[in-house]
Amino acid sequence: MSIKQFLERILQNWPVKIICFVLGIMIYFFHQLSSLERKTFTVPLEIKDDGMMVPGGSWDKYRYVRITVRGMRDQLASVSENDFRTYLDISYQTHEGEFVFPVIVQPSERIMLMEPLEIRTNPESVPLAVEKRAVKFVGIRPSISGSPAYGYEQAGSSVTPSTVRIEGPRSLVEGTSFVYTDEVSVQNASTSLESRVGILDSNKLITFDSVDSVRVTVVIRPEGSSKEFALIPVALRNLRSGLEIQGEAPVVTLAVTGDLLVLDSLTPEMLSVTADCGGITEPGEYSVSVRVSVPLNVTLVSQSVDTVPVTVTRKSRAHEPSGASEPVLPETEEGFQGFVPGAEEPVSGLWQA
Repeated sequence: MSIKQFLERILQNWPVKIICFVLGIMIYFFHQLSSLERKTFTVPLEIKDDGMMVPGGSWDKYRYVRITVRGMRDQLASVSENDFRTYLDISYQTHEGEFVFPVIVQPSERIMLMEPLEIRTNPESVPLAVEKRAVKFVGIRPSISGSPAYGYEQAGSSVTPSTVRIEGPRSLVEGTSFVYTDEVSVQNASTSLESRVGILDSNKLITFDSVDSVRVTVVIRPEGSSKEFALIPVALRNLRSGLEIQGEAPVVTLAVTGDLLVLDSLTPEMLSVTADCGGITEPGEYSVSVRVSVPLNVTLVSQSVDTVPVTVTRKSRAHEPSGASEPVLPETEEGFQGFVPGAEEPVSGLWQA
């Protein structure tokens, strides 16, 4: 058969032949599509921000995207979500505002060699606000929880290092003056403590520069308190023999400070309140200085009076103790009149040396 005859046969009824050819191709592709299976994966959505812009708002609604993959059954059996990476590329953006960015799918090299393979994402694009990247150094504050043990208090705290470099969208960075650490508990603590903790990541849009942890020191010390003791009697000391105090003993009110646990166990008997009457030689009314002594770990703040009034009288004979000296009788012109031991009657005469 010559080439001319071959071409004539091919071109004979060519419209019908072309239609049949197209139908055959369509039937083939429909068959191939019907034999494909489908798998769906949920993949985290990343942000590629290598330029001067960073996300200026949250994209929590689009943190994950769904990827639908269609292919042959034997091919899909080995496909997993780890074979795909999805991201929004904002690196090329140079102006602040809200834009719609397409979701870009980056399959692994192994997936790219599989044919036929159809990949779709849901959603296909994401609206996102972007702002200029800003950098700033801010202070670090400790986040302390709990209460120290009874009788103790938190006296202070410090963080080392005290500042950290933050990076993020301009509006958030400019509005941030400090950041907090993760929680440090002082519950029932009775001594100072030191802990290494991280920085609280309260806003996903702000990142910290190379700080894995910081050292938090919390000072715990005994809690100070005050206490008042009322109507404590004043002990009057060194009063000469033959004299006595009339009336009730004077009283004084004291106010002291110290550690709470110490004051809880402090009693009036542990306080010494005295007045020295050694300078009084004759009956009368006097004002005597009060002296107060407290334990070494207690501080006297105030006392109601510095002096107390006392009335001193001479003791009567009825109050003199037994064994007192013999009474002195009055002398006469003849000499001495009195009692002599062993004599039945009083005798008179003169003492001789």
